[in-house]
Amino acid sequence: MTDNDNSKAHASPSPKKQVVKSPNWPSIPIKEALEKAKLIYLKDRRTPIHYDVVIEHLGFGSKTGPAGRLVSALRQYGLIEKVGENYRISDKAWNIFNLPDDSPERQTLIAEAAMKPKIFKE
Repeated sequence: MTDNDNSKAHASPSPKKQVVKSPNWPSIPIKEALEKAKLIYLKDRRTPIHYDVVIEHLGFGSKTGPAGRLVSALRQYGLIEKVGENYRISDKAWNIFNLPDDSPERQTLIAEAAMKPKIFKE
């Protein structure tokens, strides 16, 4: 080993760069999130179901990045909730799906869901 090689072997590691993460932004808009949550609602109503069943209802065959982002968006909007190891439609989503389309209460619930992600509270 030459002197030059030896100095590289004992050089102190450079300081780690601080990683700045982008904000946790929902991957889909609220209108699409409501459509996706309704797919789950129509198949299982409020029954708690396993993650694999959730993503199957959403059209995915296996756990993928897009599937995870979609489930995350539904949770960020408060349309689905975790119950132990399973997921189910939230009270808010149930009310949205069961109130008349022209109901002021329904419109208020949709507006609340749209503003629920943390990114909108910062």
